[in-house]
Amino acid sequence: MQPVERVRESERPTIELDPFFVGTNGMLTEAYWYSGMTEEAVAQAQNLDETTRRYYEAMGRGDNDEAVDLIDSAVEAGLTITVASRYYAVAGNKEKSFDLLEESVRQRLPQVLLAQTYAPFDPYRSDPRFIEIRRTIGLDP
Repeated sequence: MQPVERVRESERPTIELDPFFVGTNGMLTEAYWYSGMTEEAVAQAQNLDETTRRYYEAMGRGDNDEAVDLIDSAVEAGLTITVASRYYAVAGNKEKSFDLLEESVRQRLPQVLLAQTYAPFDPYRSDPRFIEIRRTIGLDP
């Protein structure tokens, strides 16, 4: 079963109860995105907040600069830095992504453990900074 199908199946009861539940719509949007289903991700993101919707629209157009500007604004408005780090990684802004991952470690945010498994960080896994982050939080490089 493909990741999108697994998410759809596991989240079906939630969507039936509340088609606009943010958590489920966010998971579906990301599942589509990471499966290379850009149009479906952008369509699913229409059920999310305006900034996230605009982020996926910008990414769908290949406008990474606009996407980074939207992330910057979202961070100023309170977006958690571990989530922002993931979004920066997707947008191709490696420096901002690493800066926030390292800040997550300094702040001892537990979400940094989960971040180690996220697909957007796959290209970073051999980077010395990523390896050091993993060592710092007690994981094997």
